[in-house]
Amino acid sequence: MQNSFKVGLFSVNVTNLPGLNGLGISAARIDIGFNGSVPMHTHPGASEILIVFQGQITAGFITPTKLIVKTLNPGDVFVFPKGLLHFQLNTGVGTAIAYAAFTSTNPGIHLIDFLLFGNNLPTPTVSKTTLLDPEQIMKLKPVFGGSG
Repeated sequence: MQNSFKVGLFSVNVTNLPGLNGLGISAARIDIGFNGSVPMHTHPGASEILIVFQGQITAGFITPTKLIVKTLNPGDVFVFPKGLLHFQLNTGVGTAIAYAAFTSTNPGIHLIDFLLFGNNLPTPTVSKTTLLDPEQIMKLKPVFGGSG
């Protein structure tokens, strides 16, 4: 897990397992290192069921009117509705491991950090549309592969 978020993802979807075509499902194993996180993201094509196998994970999603958050332990299950912004945090000690199942062979993923900072959208535009400080944006762009 040599990345900023300390997370490893091992997924099975129609792209790497064509036998899933037509079944309407896919899955993933998620390893979150100590103090790691799965950053804010959405799956535009599927709902997600998360099952904690090891450690402790705090998971949540945001609706237009409220935040839903729960701390999960081994054996606990959490559901993220299709398309809603959500996250997972390792809030225990050691590595947390969870399995996810999706209601699509190709759920897609939109990681907010990469969408905002991993592109050549000019910093003033990002700043004006998010109210983030331009200096912070310029620090984050290289981390996520962006420029401008």
